[in-house]
Amino acid sequence: MSLETLGWNEHWREKFYAYIVTGLVPARVVGEHRSHYRVATEAAEISAGITGRMRNAVAQRSDLPGVGDFVAINVSEGDSPSTIEAVLPRTSALIRKASGTPEPQLLAANVDVDFPGKSGGLF
Repeated sequence: MSLETLGWNEHWREKFYAYIVTGLVPARVVGEHRSHYRVATEAAEISAGITGRMRNAVAQRSDLPGVGDFVAINVSEGDSPSTIEAVLPRTSALIRKASGTPEPQLLAANVDVDFPGKSGGLF
């Protein structure tokens, strides 16, 4: 599946431009499992983590990558894990109050792509 199919367009290319010189690769978060993420790149769907620097720099959990975010990743070679180095600025976010805490919880980001279901639409 191409990144364009997942919503990658000229807007996201412009936001990613600063990361090209650092050798990072664009990807979209397609799944989140506690501290590990499933990301889709142009080449494959892979597992990735976040850097400790990113984890320590956020003000609240909803600032961490979430499903739908476009991210800049360092793709690993060999057995080392790939890492998410940056989250591109969100265009939208679906947020709710997290259960048992006053912190907001990110449910999905950049919800602007229609993933067809059986009826040909989202619903």
